[in-house]
Amino acid sequence: MAVFEFVSITCVEPSEVAGDEVFVDFNGVKVFPGAERSFHRFKKGTQVVNTEARYDSVALQALAEGDDTTSLADIPGAEALARHTIEDTGLLIRVMEHDLMSSDDVLGRILVPDRSENGLQKRRLEGDGGHYVLSFLVHAGVS
Repeated sequence: MAVFEFVSITCVEPSEVAGDEVFVDFNGVKVFPGAERSFHRFKKGTQVVNTEARYDSVALQALAEGDDTTSLADIPGAEALARHTIEDTGLLIRVMEHDLMSSDDVLGRILVPDRSENGLQKRRLEGDGGHYVLSFLVHAGVS
């Protein structure tokens, strides 16, 4: 078994001019930002950082000092994003943009295998015209 630990998500370019209403699900279950019909507003430069991640504290502090940065701990109900066990079938992460007029847009989809490399990983998400970077840790051999 391995454990996924969220480090940050950064909006490089939103898919919509006014910004994106973002939510995240793991294996089809919403984990961020918490409440069922909620989302977090991202515009260019917005980031959410898990300042409690088990990672280099100096690097986390540098991330947290951005102009448009929110700590994961300050978002009600978002703790489910912080850590998650990666099952044998892997962990499917979908970063979605809420859409009132049609079905939600997929900004990015990542499958993190149970046998992922240990340590920090960064993935570019470039769906539906948006550009995001998701950073996370994999702790192999932990349950």
